[in-house]
Amino acid sequence: TNKSHSSVRYWLKKHEINTVHKSFEARTDFENNQKSCVKCGKIKPLEEFYKKNSNSKYYASYCKCCANKYYTERIRRVKIKMIEYKGGECERCELKLEDTHYSVFDFHHIDPDEKDPNFGNIKYQKWEVIKKEIDKCQLLCSNCHRITHAELEGLEMGSLDVEGSTPSFRTIDFTNK
Repeated sequence: TNKSHSSVRYWLKKHEINTVHKSFEARTDFENNQKSCVKCGKIKPLEEFYKKNSNSKYYASYCKCCANKYYTERIRRVKIKMIEYKGGECERCELKLEDTHYSVFDFHHIDPDEKDPNFGNIKYQKWEVIKKEIDKCQLLCSNCHRITHAELEGLEMGSLDVEGSTPSFRTIDFTNK
């Protein structure tokens, strides 16, 4: 009756009506504990699939291998998008994304008190949430990020002196005597 899928899903959820899609039944063979991955098409044991949630009898559509590849690639794309949004280069040394690997870049919070405590999981959020958080940051390469933190701690370039303490070194003899 010309109702969109989202409208139907909304009303089903509102009235707590659960359904199982026909294609789910076709892909899962509970008798033999097997399932077909929608990504690679291979039939694999159910242990090769993540459960939808911990207390569910339903399994994810992708096998673990395909799911891991998908999420790794998604996280990579999101990080590159974050870097490009911040200008694509280190704000300190001007190292550019096109000249290096994307993993070299870090996001330094200018005011640590404004940092979201879940920043490590920011790549799993919606783009609007990500933008709001990285607007509080400087884009730095990992070297400049470490230097910035060292300077904030009061360390000078080339210094090993931390708050007046002298580092102790142990001599190791490798001559097999």
